[in-house]
Order: sequence, then C-alpha cells, then structure tokens
Amino acid sequence: MVNASDILNAGSIGRGHGQRGTTGMKSLFVTLIVGMLCTGCAVLAPKPSKSLLDEADAKMSAEDYKGASASYGEFVKADPGNAQAARARATQTALDRLLDSQTELDRVKRNEELPRLRREQAERQSEVDRVKRNEELPRLRRELAERQSEVDRLKAESAKLRADLERLRNIDLQTLPGIKK
Repeated sequence: MVNASDILNAGSIGRGHGQRGTTGMKSLFVTLIVGMLCTGCAVLAPKPSKSLLDEADAKMSAEDYKGASASYGEFVKADPGNAQAARARATQTALDRLLDSQTELDRVKRNEELPRLRREQAERQSEVDRVKRNEELPRLRRELAERQSEVDRLKAESAKLRADLERLRNIDLQTLPGIKK
C-alpha cells in the first residue's frame, strides 16, 4: 500500500534530497491537479441533449413553434432514454398539430376555400327554390289525397264486412240445434 510519504519521496528517488526533488514533486502534483480538474470539468459539463431541451423550451417560450418542434425532435433523437423524452415527444406532437392548424387557418383566411363554400351554398339554395317551385308538387299532393281516400274507403268496407260476419255468426249460432241463446 502506498502512503503519502512514499508519494512525497517519489519525486526525490534517484536525486539528492535538495531543491531538485521538491521541484519534481511540484510538477507531479500540478499534473495530478490539472488532470483531476479536466476530468471533473468533463463530468460536470452539461449533456448536449439537456442543452437541446433547454433550447427547445426557450424557442417555445419565444413562440418559435417550428424551431421548438425541430429542437424537441433533435432532443428525442439524441437521447431517447432520457426521462424528459416522453414530455418532449408529446410537446413536439402538440406543436406539430398547432402548426398544422395554423396553416389551415391561414389558408382559410386567404379565402381559398371561402368562394367555393359560397358557390356551394348558392347551388343548394337554388335547388331548394327549384323544389319549392316545382310543378310536380301539386300532382304529388293530388295522388296523396287519392290514396288517402282509398285507404278511408277500404277501412269503411272492412268495418262493414266485420259487421256482416258478426251477423252471420249470430245466425249460425241460432240455427244450430241444442244451442240456446
């Protein structure tokens, strides 16, 4: 096992115990410190994916939705296992839908569809007017009235036949031997 005094004496091995051994030890110590600092900086440096997420959040706050959507996509692509990846995916999907809606709204505002809708409405209104003026409507009403009178006639005839049938049944009951009324 190496102890601190062995490390201190390591700089003076093969040299005299003077100034020269201390200088070697200082350079070894400085090298170790610089190495540890570089390693510490590398460990403490933020992950690139974290900066992508921060960039995406900043773009969304600045209402740069297209840029934010792209940055969220880059973040998920760079670090799909990150705990924030699900949030980034959901936010990206919501932003994409928002952008699609804005595009559709812009298209409608540019009146690309409005004239077409007005033409369709005018065509439907003219069809309604034509049906209202149609000469066929009075003929259909006459046919309906004729059929309704036929239905009424058949109902009356059906009631008359039921009454006749009931009379015949009563006659049969009176003429049968052994049946008294």
